[in-house]
Amino acid sequence: MGCFNYKGGRIYHGHVIDVLQSLPAESVNCVITSPPYWNLRDYGTEDQVWGGNPDCPHRWEVYRKTKVSQGYSDKSTLGGFTNPETKGREMAKGETPRESYFCPCGAWKGEFGQEPSFELYVKHSVLIFNEVQRVLRKDGTLWLNLGDTFHNANLVGIPWRVAFALQEQGWILRSDIIWHKNGMPEAVKNRPTKAHEYLYLLAKSPQYYYGFEDVKEKAVYPAGTRAAKGSATRAGVKGVNARPPECAIYSGLRNLRDVWSIHTEPTPEAHYATFPEKLVEPCVKAGCPLGGVILDPFAGTGTVGRVARKHGREFIGIELNLESVKIAANRLDRVTAVEEGLLDQEGLLV
Repeated sequence: MGCFNYKGGRIYHGHVIDVLQSLPAESVNCVITSPPYWNLRDYGTEDQVWGGNPDCPHRWEVYRKTKVSQGYSDKSTLGGFTNPETKGREMAKGETPRESYFCPCGAWKGEFGQEPSFELYVKHSVLIFNEVQRVLRKDGTLWLNLGDTFHNANLVGIPWRVAFALQEQGWILRSDIIWHKNGMPEAVKNRPTKAHEYLYLLAKSPQYYYGFEDVKEKAVYPAGTRAAKGSATRAGVKGVNARPPECAIYSGLRNLRDVWSIHTEPTPEAHYATFPEKLVEPCVKAGCPLGGVILDPFAGTGTVGRVARKHGREFIGIELNLESVKIAANRLDRVTAVEEGLLDQEGLLV
């Protein structure tokens, strides 16, 4: 386990569960993360041991995923099976899936997200977020982004399976937020093109921090509607229904809704799509007070950390891919350089 320290936080390099177990209980205010999706991508990291008997010396038996049907037309049923040579894209027909291993004690050795069954992926997700629950303060929240996939022509329902499994572990499921995004084109003719993912808000206890004033959005009403006329009079415009001066002035804002239309953002240093900063911003503002600590147990290239630092929060990241850790550290150092006036907002020397 290694650690990269920088102004305003640190990033750990190591197995997510090992690092989480090393953190003090109730030490972070908020967790914002997007774990690897099931059977979507191979990140080229070393296999890690999951579950089983920790005292077992492990006798590994190879398990090879069954290749998908060659005749089915829906490309998404490939499930994104990949190997290190095809990192970052779906597996083509005829390629060999990445191997994983089982021990008779029940342990599995492989990369999280590459489990041979969605049931095992959900089980491993529970192991991770049980540790997350321990390090989260009693008034803390978890903002969890998950995407879905198809397997044998069926939509698996991974996000909801994980959410319900966490609910059974004591998490309070408060909101299912729809992230409406610019979806990739799909050559399918028997279902709609997918253009959304889920972002779940989960709380550790019934009384939790939620900065609703910090995430209010502009209230926009169609012209000519009753709501539009009412908002205008409340804002001080004279009319038949105008309110007296002593009434509170209408702010033009409303509570944050649970459908967010946000486009994905490319990260030049990364070879795969990353968490867009605009998706992270409301989670940071609503989920963590100024000066609080935000944790991302799947930090990737550090997007959550960048947003946290820009909005005055501390950050702890965990990432297994050393290349991504180095990219994240550089990106976070640039945020510090901007704060200190060494770079402008575009990352250019001042």
